[in-house]
Amino acid sequence: MPRCPCCGQHDETVFHYILRCQAHRNARATMTRNGGVDATRLDQLLSKKEALPHLFKFIASSARLRSVFGDIPAVAIAEPEAGDHA
Repeated sequence: MPRCPCCGQHDETVFHYILRCQAHRNARATMTRNGGVDATRLDQLLSKKEALPHLFKFIASSARLRSVFGDIPAVAIAEPEAGDHA
């Protein structure tokens, strides 16, 4: 597995990038402050639609994937309409 190009200290994994890499600690702090406890768990970040805006803002703020995907736009989650049971 390749080393993380941002910190050079650990294997580059999704878990490391999102939740552990010290090079992205400021972006992560913002994500966890705004996203709450769900933003501290990879399973929640990747599966709960309420967590997605926080995850995408982290990805944009870290700039780690900018060379691949360009600027990451903000993601807004639409509020469920009355009677929606989704």
